[in-house]
Amino acid sequence: MSSPVLRAGEIVTRLTGACPRRVEEFISSIRPGDLPAWDAETNNVTFCYHHPNAPAEAGVHLRINRLTDKKNYPRGVMERVPGTDLWVTELNISPTLRASYGFSTFTGPAPTSTPPPTFGAPPSQALLW
Repeated sequence: MSSPVLRAGEIVTRLTGACPRRVEEFISSIRPGDLPAWDAETNNVTFCYHHPNAPAEAGVHLRINRLTDKKNYPRGVMERVPGTDLWVTELNISPTLRASYGFSTFTGPAPTSTPPPTFGAPPSQALLW
């Protein structure tokens, strides 16, 4: 029997306003291969990014070539779980897509299209995923 698929909305509901210890417990509970979480019935894929001690104006962008770049950049802007340093997003992705992904952090308002390489903070790698 497979474990339930992690969903972005459920993570937000469960962890909104959580203390850092609860966020760390959540992260520790994730097993290798749990994220990104692919729901085979809907093709929705959940991504998480942990940015410890992130300032209030920080943001995170999920980079997936052809899905969240150029004019599709806003699709990759992740939602911060309120009161935490955890970001989540859920995208519907074709099961035939083969692409790499990564995360970039930024400060201030989210750009509306792919920014130049020198924009904001350098690309970051996920800590656990």
